[in-house]
Amino acid sequence: MNNTTDKKNNEYGSVLFFILIGVVLFAALSYTVAQMMRGGNAEVISEQKAELYAEEIIDYARQVRLAIQNMRISNGCSDEEISFENDVVVGYEHTPAVRDACKVFHPDGGGMNWNSATSSFNTGSIEYVGHTALKGIGTDNCTDTSCSELYMFVRFSGIQNAKICEALNTKLGHTDITPYPLTTYVFGNPRFIGAYGPTHNPTGGVLTKKSAFCYEYSSSPKQYFFIYTLLAR
Repeated sequence: MNNTTDKKNNEYGSVLFFILIGVVLFAALSYTVAQMMRGGNAEVISEQKAELYAEEIIDYARQVRLAIQNMRISNGCSDEEISFENDVVVGYEHTPAVRDACKVFHPDGGGMNWNSATSSFNTGSIEYVGHTALKGIGTDNCTDTSCSELYMFVRFSGIQNAKICEALNTKLGHTDITPYPLTTYVFGNPRFIGAYGPTHNPTGGVLTKKSAFCYEYSSSPKQYFFIYTLLAR
């Protein structure tokens, strides 16, 4: 009797063991499939968002460039008078102060609204800089600051960096850079406050004669930056 009972208990135990294995395997399979489906959808959404962000960034940059052109023509603003002073981010104030007519983000000037890029573009920040000469844009090989371009500099953050960078280059027709890696950090700060900085030409090769492009900064982790020329000099 005891042998029979023990045999049945062993059989029940084996069946229960196989059921538990089946449950575990099914759960693992379900999780894997769900992750694959979620990953596939995220990939599609990421690419779609990257294109939308790229369009927004380029459109905004073009609006800023047009505002600067209008201020120079209609308001007689010199290259040094162009101001990005605004009510959101400090550090763009000129000394001495410039006319309101030469301020990009003033109703009497460019009439633009400040966009920090954080919410609309899902990127890190926008800076306005004037200390680097872009190869083949404006006049090259100057020995002073007269060749430095005025440009918009967008620093990306978030998981869609590379996709946005690639979308920007694609929309600009740059099939040869997707994105182009640079090992030196040459485009960022200081913010433009009326004085153009030291001139150098860091962008040879495929970046020559490109007034706007996105590049990869070879750091750890990798970062991505968009350059848009607002005023070639």
